[in-house]
Amino acid sequence: MHQRFITLVFIVLCVAACSSTPKGVMPTNAEPAVEQVAGDAVRGEELFKNGRSDAPACSTCHQTQSGTGVVVLGPNLNGIADRAGERIEGLEAVAYIHQSIVHPSEFLVQGYRNLMYSRYGEQLSPQDVADLVAYLLTL
Repeated sequence: MHQRFITLVFIVLCVAACSSTPKGVMPTNAEPAVEQVAGDAVRGEELFKNGRSDAPACSTCHQTQSGTGVVVLGPNLNGIADRAGERIEGLEAVAYIHQSIVHPSEFLVQGYRNLMYSRYGEQLSPQDVADLVAYLLTL
C-alpha cells in the first residue's frame, strides 16, 4: 500500500512538472500579468525625458518623432501605440509596452541589439511604469 502511494505521488508530480510552462517562458498566446495601475501620460512624458533616480531617461536612446535624423541606440517609438499590439501574437499593446520596459530583453526589435537599461523594473515603481506606458500610448 505504501509503495502504491509513493508511486502515485511520483506520477502526479511528473505529470504536473511536464505540463507546466518552464519558468521564464511565456506561451505566445498568454499575456503577462500587468499590474492594473492607471497611468498619467503627462507624468510619463516627464519620466521619459528626464528619467528617475538611477534609471536613465528613455529619451537618451529613443526618439518619439519621425524623421528627426538623430542616430539613436533604440527604435523610434513614434507610432508604438499602433505597432505594439501587433508585435507578439496574443499580446495587447499595453502588456507589450509594459513588458518591454520591465524586461527589455524579452522582445528585441529586429535590427537592434540588447542594449536597453535592464533595471527599469527595479528602479521604477509600478506607477512610474504605468505612467510611461500611458505616455507611449499617446505617440
